[in-house]
Amino acid sequence: MKKHFLTCFMLIFVALTSFAQVQDPVKWQSKIEKISDTEYKISLDGTIEKGWHLYSQFTPDGGALPTEFNYNNAEGNYTFEPKATESEYKKVFNDVFEVDEYFFADEVHFTHNLKITNTDVKQVELHLFYQACTDVCISNDKYFVFDLEKLTSKEVVNFEAAKTQEKQNAEEAVKTAVPEKKTESRGLWTIFILSFLKR
Repeated sequence: MKKHFLTCFMLIFVALTSFAQVQDPVKWQSKIEKISDTEYKISLDGTIEKGWHLYSQFTPDGGALPTEFNYNNAEGNYTFEPKATESEYKKVFNDVFEVDEYFFADEVHFTHNLKITNTDVKQVELHLFYQACTDVCISNDKYFVFDLEKLTSKEVVNFEAAKTQEKQNAEEAVKTAVPEKKTESRGLWTIFILSFLKR
């Protein structure tokens, strides 16, 4: 009896340890491309851990949660289709929830076209929400910033953290530039005084 209990305990421990090690079973790569003066295409490529599934934007209600694309700074700046284009998903009936589920295994590809309506906007801020499942489910949020001028993208902790970092970088740049300006100013005054004394 003790041996059986110990075996069950070890199996549970191993399962929990493995689960803890896979905090996010999906790894993402992002990019942005310029299509025209006002149109851009963003792409997200996800690599999914073996045995895990990521759910489509179109998976029906009643089962796992669908993937969602939410844009933080879209209002007044750019427009987009309600859903991103996604790679082909698998369709399987879930006996527990009694609904069809649409999901991806191994990898997934999303693309979304944006149309700029405000030429002053410099970046696109995407909040990606998704759920990945195996024997258990994990819900996750990812935040991406796409630079419309440099055509670069990066994942950030969240938008507020990114903006705080940008502000700090700008403040540091100002602090570095100020002494140079003072030195230049002193140099001009020195030249002025010397030229005055020579007269």
